[in-house]
Amino acid sequence: MSNRQLFVLAIFALLPTASVAASYFSARNLLLTIFVLLGMFAFASVRRATSDRVYLVLLSSLSISLLLATSFVSRNLSGYDIHQEYYIFSQTAAQGWHPETQLVYNSVLSISILPTVLYTVTGLDGVWLFKTIFPLLYSVVPVLLYGLYRKFLSSQAAFLSVFLFMSYPTSYIQITTLGRQEIAELMLAALLLVSCTPSLRATLAGKLMTGILTVGLVTSHYSLAFIYLLLLVLSLVLAKGTRRITPLCSPSMFGFSILIVLSWYLLVSGGTALAELTGLIAIVGTGMIRDLFNPLSRPSVVVEALSFSGVSGVLHLANRVIQYLVQFLLLIGFVIFSVAAPKNASARTLFSSMIVAMVLLLSSVALPFFAFGLNFSRIYQIALLFIAPCFVYGLDGVASWLRRNSQSIRVPSVGVHISRRRLLAAILLTTYFLFVGGWVWAVAMDSPTSTVLDWQRMADSKNLQLKVAYVAEYTVAEDIQAAQWLKYHASSTRSVCADFVSSDHVLNSYGSFAKYLPQIPAECTYTNDYVYLSVFNTVNGTATQQDARTSAIVTWKVSDISATLGTMNVIYSGGAVVYLGP
Repeated sequence: MSNRQLFVLAIFALLPTASVAASYFSARNLLLTIFVLLGMFAFASVRRATSDRVYLVLLSSLSISLLLATSFVSRNLSGYDIHQEYYIFSQTAAQGWHPETQLVYNSVLSISILPTVLYTVTGLDGVWLFKTIFPLLYSVVPVLLYGLYRKFLSSQAAFLSVFLFMSYPTSYIQITTLGRQEIAELMLAALLLVSCTPSLRATLAGKLMTGILTVGLVTSHYSLAFIYLLLLVLSLVLAKGTRRITPLCSPSMFGFSILIVLSWYLLVSGGTALAELTGLIAIVGTGMIRDLFNPLSRPSVVVEALSFSGVSGVLHLANRVIQYLVQFLLLIGFVIFSVAAPKNASARTLFSSMIVAMVLLLSSVALPFFAFGLNFSRIYQIALLFIAPCFVYGLDGVASWLRRNSQSIRVPSVGVHISRRRLLAAILLTTYFLFVGGWVWAVAMDSPTSTVLDWQRMADSKNLQLKVAYVAEYTVAEDIQAAQWLKYHASSTRSVCADFVSSDHVLNSYGSFAKYLPQIPAECTYTNDYVYLSVFNTVNGTATQQDARTSAIVTWKVSDISATLGTMNVIYSGGAVVYLGP
């Protein structure tokens, strides 16, 4: 490696540190600059002679910078699922793990036993365990994916494929609030790498690794465990019908995987995860009868994507075009990959997984309420694990078609060592990264979409929906103090009532109360009950509840229960307020 390359890599190695500092100290302009630099990593693919080592360093820097920038925005827990994950960890650390507990999150070891072991060994505070150790573990996933894609793609194409995966915000924002999915995707990426390495897969060491990683995946996340079983089933079935597909595993390993899934989720953890799965199937089945053509039964992002309503201004139009173009190239690439009959053994092994990923995406759009079971953005992110290489196939295919059929088009030379196709891909992906990540809206001072780059504007916004988005993501210190006060002073004979966000978040994690508390206004009796109002509730006079069908957060006025609150006693006031019924 040349001195120049070492110098460049040393600079890029400093980006994670700068990213953490900018996020932790709320240096917005510095963070915006860092995001531009990270987006420009895509241009590393334009040089034909860039080594694998350089790409691996860049991907490590990219993933750590993005993940820790998200984690360090707040000193407290942030996000949705992480609050109950932290609750499960706290209960396990204090009382041990009890598999009979009928909570679906309790059925996985990734947020119960694993963090408890890490907490015991490192002594690190539980909050920072979830905010640092888990994202750092997850930062290995892009490196594993590069190794996987590199088995059938050039180094440039493999790098661009992983860059696309990391560009999607769920891969660095939402994922940091999903500890169990971080660990499960790490296991899944490692499993795919072993399965797509024929020389390793056939050995005893490879079989042992597959077995251990399968157990790790199954006990880390129930949803991904079920998806993995689906991958194995279809790969075996499809391999019987065509030589284009090599099964992900042998029939005996498939039997082992089924045994582990059923014995774990049916016998050990009490069947809660399987109950969730059957419940989702029932909801989708009912939706097929009642809501097949109801747009509300599909994710809002899908409905918006199919309509140009609300698209105004050049930037919003450009955003829409870029997103359509990326999805188009993914689809075209999948078709090209399918028709070309991949000759590479690793590509044939991954082919069935690509098919399953496409089926999952189409099901999310076609089947009523299917996407609400896991969340559409998570489904898309999981699908990208498998189909990200299709972007490169699609771009190359379209470029070749244009070259054959448009002889009048002359693309200027950009140098013998630079690939014009990769330059085009880098421009597109950098632009995609900046748009979809919310950077463009942050710089243009448009309506904010990024809870990392624009959290302050969300918090200060006069738009109620933006305030709700901020409150649903971040927990303020005053709310934590009130929840902890209740934890130590509330009587066990009285119920604690709160709105949806407070009961689902701060009271569950920091207050150590069960997730499903009585929610105001309808579920609380008020007599002899505690009523917890957060800072958001008291300052804005607004409370939240969850739509039972779509899981969307809706609001209502606290003044609706002001007469009832007037008959209660204020027993805590410190930004957040706690009432006690007469």
